[in-house]
Amino acid sequence: MVRVVNSGPLVLPETLFGDVNSDLGSLKQLNLSGNGLTEISDLAFAALGNLEVLDLSHNPLGCIGNALAGSKHLVKLYISNTNKQNEHGAYCSGGSMLPSEKLESLQILDLSNNHITTIDPKLENFLCNQAFNVKNLSLSGNALTKLDDKVMCLSNVEDLDLSHNNFTTLLYKEAETLEKLFNLKSLKLAGNPWMCDCDLFDFRNWLNKTALPVDVAEIRCHGAFSEKDTNRLIKNMEMSDLCGEPQIVVCYFPEGPVHIAKSSMYMIMLAIPLVVIAVIITCVICCRRRVNRQRQRRKGKPGDSHYISDSPKEPAYSRMV
Repeated sequence: MVRVVNSGPLVLPETLFGDVNSDLGSLKQLNLSGNGLTEISDLAFAALGNLEVLDLSHNPLGCIGNALAGSKHLVKLYISNTNKQNEHGAYCSGGSMLPSEKLESLQILDLSNNHITTIDPKLENFLCNQAFNVKNLSLSGNALTKLDDKVMCLSNVEDLDLSHNNFTTLLYKEAETLEKLFNLKSLKLAGNPWMCDCDLFDFRNWLNKTALPVDVAEIRCHGAFSEKDTNRLIKNMEMSDLCGEPQIVVCYFPEGPVHIAKSSMYMIMLAIPLVVIAVIITCVICCRRRVNRQRQRRKGKPGDSHYISDSPKEPAYSRMV
């Protein structure tokens, strides 16, 4: 194992570790964390063909995906807190921090504290098709706001850390997606700015019924309908605490449950029969007008209100006097 300490700001050249025939070819662990590295040349680790553990954490490196090319035997990759802003003030996407080749041996991947805002296509492809054997994935301390079906491919993940991101709520379908990660042994969601209002009711219910190993005892309100509920455990929140109205109707749709205040439900129930009555009255009026026009065309002049039909087959209600 090689550990480089406090080397100061530097660029890691491609030739630092020699060629594939160098003595370092058998090196299995390399720790370069916290050394002020600002740039790593492409293929810088290509000569380290047997490298299994690489720690580049706490170096302002940015998009280093190409630098990791050739590290096919990595088992543990730590690149926490390595993102940086470019000349336009933008951070690298999560996918740009990873190599474009398969790392089938990779089991631990630490991408924490890297300003990642979404699971971009390159990151999704890496997790689903290139490093599909990852068991421990840390996305803690990023800026994720939602989950989607992209995480369903993490079927082998046992430890998933999503703590300290920017989640304010978790939708019903997002919670259902997590339920499909059958191998999970640890799921961390604490430290997110959960907004404890009516939109969080599904998440609260899910926390109380899920069999997944979630850190339920650490998931607290960041903001709440009532200020007194800030920092309360979400699992202990009642509907009245979240919604501010004690009587709520839950309507279930294919997309998930929808919560409607009973006062609104009463208005809907009152409006429906009024609409039906209005439709019936309109139909009756239209039918009577149609009958009158037909009768006038057969027996009288149009607009003659004194005409009386003598047809025995004409209904009594259609006659006019």
